[in-house]
Amino acid sequence: MSGGAPALTKLQWQKRLRGAGLTPTEYLVLLTLSTYAGGDLRHAHPGWERLRADTSLDVRTIKKAASALIAKGYLLLTRPGGNQYGKGTANEYALSLPVIHKGDTECTPSSGAAGPPRGTSGASEGGH
Repeated sequence: MSGGAPALTKLQWQKRLRGAGLTPTEYLVLLTLSTYAGGDLRHAHPGWERLRADTSLDVRTIKKAASALIAKGYLLLTRPGGNQYGKGTANEYALSLPVIHKGDTECTPSSGAAGPPRGTSGASEGGH
């Protein structure tokens, strides 16, 4: 981990979701995804069917919520999954916050953070 302020813990991240203005569906999908992330807020990669089973939501609803969460800055797509047929590995996400709250100096995953969000289509924009 590089110098500077320590990264947020998962509990600190969750507390900062209070009053975030998310829809109930977005909140459910985000909190469910967070249960798959490591303590560094990264490496959440449940598949769509796993999220469907966990949330009892339709897969299209989950995908729509995930896209909205990426657009709002609560999720970062760190590794697109799937293949040309939409099967294979799951997308991998990191948890984030769209704004730095007063007193915070870091609100994104610790060392090796994903950087700016990628497109929601599953393909990276700009590539690495």
